[in-house]
Amino acid sequence: MHNLYEIILFVHPKETLESVNSLTNEFCDIVKKNGKNIFLKVISKKKLAWVRKKQLFATLIYHKFVSTPQVVRKYEEDLKSIEMCLLKQIILIEKDVRHSSYVEMSDKSYLVSTNSEECNFIDEISETSVSS
Repeated sequence: MHNLYEIILFVHPKETLESVNSLTNEFCDIVKKNGKNIFLKVISKKKLAWVRKKQLFATLIYHKFVSTPQVVRKYEEDLKSIEMCLLKQIILIEKDVRHSSYVEMSDKSYLVSTNSEECNFIDEISETSVSS
C-alpha cells in the first residue's frame, strides 16, 4: 500500500546549503528504497511570517513523494534527531495510490533557489500530478 505525502521542513538559516543538500539526499534515499520521489524544492533565506525558535528566516524544503507508511515513520524518526530542523509538517495527501502512476524525479534534479522573493513554486508543485 502506497500513499502520496508532502513534507515541509524549515531548516535553521545558519545551515549551509551543503548540509541541507546532504539532508535532502539522505531523505530521498530513504524514500527511494520503497517509493518514488516526485518533487523536491529547496529555497534558502525564506522569510517566515512568525518567529520560530528565535529565527525570522529559514531554508524551506518541500518534498513530495509516494511511499509506504513505514517509510514515513522512518523519515519522521530521523527528523526528530536533527537539530537543524526548526519546524516540520508531514501531510498525507492521498491514500492507496498506484505507485506506478507517478513519475519519479531524476536523481538530484531539485533546484536550490537562493532568492526567495523570486521563487514561487506553487505552480511547480501543481505540475507534479499523476502521469498520463
